[in-house]
Amino acid sequence: MIQGLYRSIYIELVVVFVVGAVIMLKREWQKILKNKIMERQIFINEMQARFNLRKPRSEKPTNLYLVCRINNKQVKLSTGVKIYPDHWNEKRQEAYISVRLSELDNINNTIVNKKITKLKEYFIEFKHYLCMHPDEIG
Repeated sequence: MIQGLYRSIYIELVVVFVVGAVIMLKREWQKILKNKIMERQIFINEMQARFNLRKPRSEKPTNLYLVCRINNKQVKLSTGVKIYPDHWNEKRQEAYISVRLSELDNINNTIVNKKITKLKEYFIEFKHYLCMHPDEIG
């Protein structure tokens, strides 16, 4: 029952975070457009989203941030999860899952990977939304 409670709280927090992230990205996009940057070309597929550690050299778990770039403007959002820097695969942009790690570390890293996957999906949906609603761009 406690696990179910934590799970429902976790799901609610994820929804709140994602809605907030999409709103912030949309606001940033609108600021760019209001500043007459539309006179230049904009390539939706060049919008990037990466995950960065707050303190990559830390010995303790550190916050994981979603960093998005839109026309060379950076938006940095906390994902709400932490990870040991030693457990982070920078190249693959995911947490390690391994028999060499403890069961608890693997559980924590699985939570991180699920969150990353969900945020990547939302970012793709956001880009798709911009493509399907060009009237909001201009």
